[in-house]
Amino acid sequence: MYERPVIPTEPIPYTPKHSRISPSSSPSPSPAPSPGPASSQKSHALSDTEDINELMRHPALLNHIKAPRNPIILCHGLYGFDVRGPFWGLEIHYWATVLDILRKKVGADVIVRGVPGTGAIADRAEALHKYLCSEEAGIKGKQVNFIGHSMGGLDARYLISVLKPAPEQYTPISLTSLSTPHRGSPFMDWCNANVGTGNDRSNEEAKPDTDQKESGKKKKNGKDSPLIDFSLFNRALSSIGGSFSSYMLSVLDQPAYAMLSTRYMAQVFNPTVPNSPDVAYFSVASRKRSLPIYHPLWLPKLILDAAAESRTAGGERDGSADALGSKSQGNDGLVSVESAKWGKFLGIIDGCDHWDLRG
Repeated sequence: MYERPVIPTEPIPYTPKHSRISPSSSPSPSPAPSPGPASSQKSHALSDTEDINELMRHPALLNHIKAPRNPIILCHGLYGFDVRGPFWGLEIHYWATVLDILRKKVGADVIVRGVPGTGAIADRAEALHKYLCSEEAGIKGKQVNFIGHSMGGLDARYLISVLKPAPEQYTPISLTSLSTPHRGSPFMDWCNANVGTGNDRSNEEAKPDTDQKESGKKKKNGKDSPLIDFSLFNRALSSIGGSFSSYMLSVLDQPAYAMLSTRYMAQVFNPTVPNSPDVAYFSVASRKRSLPIYHPLWLPKLILDAAAESRTAGGERDGSADALGSKSQGNDGLVSVESAKWGKFLGIIDGCDHWDLRG
């Protein structure tokens, strides 16, 4: 069976060929200003000779494979895990074929560690950092590369820039984020506004030295309104019994739902979590033109598409509205292409939804 090679954490020279993968034609919007070199947080578009599909097909990844020098840390996303199952042989790995390729074919030293699935970014990052500092992880004093899918990319950014591992613990040298909502997801804005998840949680999770008291509160009108005209759907949702609504809130009202909103990322996270000048940042986006109605991401994609077209509900903040009509328009059902851009942007994998990207 054909196995797709994983995305490398460092650029590899190659001869360009025609590809169905779509590299961006223009730089993405720069995130909020922060300390450090001005160029450290800008997303750079690929040149005509740099294409993610070519990197994935480069002979160095398929023949005469040389194992990477440094360990690779895989960081899972929202509701993610490391491995689940009753016993060996019937286990389910979050990273699926990616983990098999890295370990069995590439021969890389890979570390996978589960963190609180719907916890706050700080809690998830601290849990991962604590494990990486342990004897069990076995990386003390080593340089490491991080690969983060979805929210895992934000965990890694926080770990690198806020927790700042000491050299005697371990040294991050790169972060490759896969469909990470660096500018938030309009779906989370919609959940905050219409389901009630995440209200006021971003206030609780904000750093003490930030004055973002309104970052997690729903606004009912004005430029920051998170409302989309899904009136029929919203009325149907509100008509459901109160007990069901309470149950849904108990299941979904977790810190992550506030912290992944476009408002929280713009007003709290990005301004207070600058890139490290000592770490190389890469990013990859995925994109799906449409999803069938039975797909779990059908509703989130419907909301993201509407947010971009109406320039509301976060579509004006995550960059998706401005990207309409360009090569960078679209989303993978949960994260827009523009929101996924961070550091050196390697390109877009088309025909791939948010979950497909992890293998």
